[in-house]
Amino acid sequence: MKIRILANGKFKVSAIADEDGECPVYNDLKGNLSSQYERYGNNLLDKIDRISDGGFDSFSSKLVHEICKKPKLYELIQGKLRLIFFHGKGEMIAVCTEIIIKKTQKADPSAVRRAKDAYKAYWLSVDNGSLNVIEEE
Repeated sequence: MKIRILANGKFKVSAIADEDGECPVYNDLKGNLSSQYERYGNNLLDKIDRISDGGFDSFSSKLVHEICKKPKLYELIQGKLRLIFFHGKGEMIAVCTEIIIKKTQKADPSAVRRAKDAYKAYWLSVDNGSLNVIEEE
């Protein structure tokens, strides 16, 4: 599995990348969001930097909360956007799986399934030493 570092401060925030190193979360945050969500994407980037610098302590449960208990998955809220993530190993405070547009009150079941799959793949890669980390450009 490959992950890309999105922010590297006191903690690291990363996102899942494909085998070619392409990272949908990074691409969305850097301009692939439609214009109506671009402002929210920029605000998510600011929050990612804050998380990297100081963790989640300064965020209320209205902005970051659990969406799945087993495994523990979370969402970071910015307007209609939801950044799905789980906690990684050591200083890897968040491993982001995708950005979705919130349409209902409940978390999107297909996004939760994909995040569960990413969680399993991440920890398998950590355990067998095959996790490939792509540093910031």
